[in-house]
Amino acid sequence: SQLQDVQELLQEETRQKLSLNTRLRQLEDEQNNLKEQLEEEEEAKKNVERQLQSVQAQLADVKKKVEQDAGSLESAEEGKKRLQRDLESTNQRLEEKCAAFDKLDKTKTRLQQELDDLLVDQDHLRQIVSNLEKKQKKF
Repeated sequence: SQLQDVQELLQEETRQKLSLNTRLRQLEDEQNNLKEQLEEEEEAKKNVERQLQSVQAQLADVKKKVEQDAGSLESAEEGKKRLQRDLESTNQRLEEKCAAFDKLDKTKTRLQQELDDLLVDQDHLRQIVSNLEKKQKKF
């Protein structure tokens, strides 16, 4: 009877260990997926930053053109209107890029938090598995 109890306990611990190992593998897979997603988001953020720099350079060029075209009043007025439209368009694109950048930054922060939570869960599960293995070795 005592032997049977010990065997049942051992079987239950083995089932728990298998279950925890499966959950650990799932968490590791999820962690890898989140890392990949985080890398993709960081790459997208870098792209937005490059585009933002490009838009800022275009904006500087537009401002420079406005100053250069101010020579003659008639052409300056026409150029000013055209460049003002370009400037507004560029500012709109800049705002869109800034909004996209903020969204990516928030996503990155959320993904980093999820990754940190998964790492804590993973460490906890590893500790449980280790404790179960120690118990199993005692039998």
